[in-house]
Amino acid sequence: GAVSITIDIFKAFLPLAIAWAWIERYRLGAVLAALLFSGCLVFSFMSAIGFAAWTRGATVESRAAQTLRYDAAKKELDNVNGELAMVAKVRPTPVVVASLDRAKQDRRWQSSEECKDATTASSRTFCASFADLQVEFAAALERDKFEARSVTVEAEIDALIKSGARLDGDIQAGILSRFSGVGVRRVQKGLILLVALLVEGAAGFGLFFASLPLRGLKPGLDATVERDRSRVLLAKRLAAAKAATRPTRLVRAADGQLMIE
Repeated sequence: GAVSITIDIFKAFLPLAIAWAWIERYRLGAVLAALLFSGCLVFSFMSAIGFAAWTRGATVESRAAQTLRYDAAKKELDNVNGELAMVAKVRPTPVVVASLDRAKQDRRWQSSEECKDATTASSRTFCASFADLQVEFAAALERDKFEARSVTVEAEIDALIKSGARLDGDIQAGILSRFSGVGVRRVQKGLILLVALLVEGAAGFGLFFASLPLRGLKPGLDATVERDRSRVLLAKRLAAAKAATRPTRLVRAADGQLMIE
């Protein structure tokens, strides 16, 4: 939130303050600023670990959910294909419908009052075959339904595969684990720590390192400090030279002549 943003901004400028205090021999200020910087760094590092873990966890959970949906769809497809195998020998629905329509044109269909009053052997045989056609028609309708469902489930499976189903929950960790021989869990923890370190390193020292090339281009403060130091040094040298030089005076010798002492 706002607290984390404030700490990050404050933390970015602290290395500059520490360097300036150290150069100016403000040792206590530099130490206090370093302690404050360490506290901010620890706080931000813990936040970065949480953020990195949450981001990676969300990705892993999303891919795991895709895999679960894929497994369920694959199981449903197997069931549908099993049902299709049971009605595989049924003729296509239009063919069965045509057979039913043709049977209804038979005179026995009329004489038996649409098979409601089959009293003769011939009509009973006809009505039995007509009932078989009705059963076949129902099976053909079921097959059409299963075929449509099979197409839908296959399309869903293809979409799930494209979205990452059947892959490792954490692709990066899986690849690094296979190459290094280290467990996936340990690799995931290492990646989380690495991301947190990179984020905090850039946030804490990025501004400091970025400003290093500009230190020689700041004539204002640096030139003023250097000029003040030169003046102080010159004043000290003049004072030392003055102290080392004895003042001259005229004195009269015993014979009455003037001498420079």
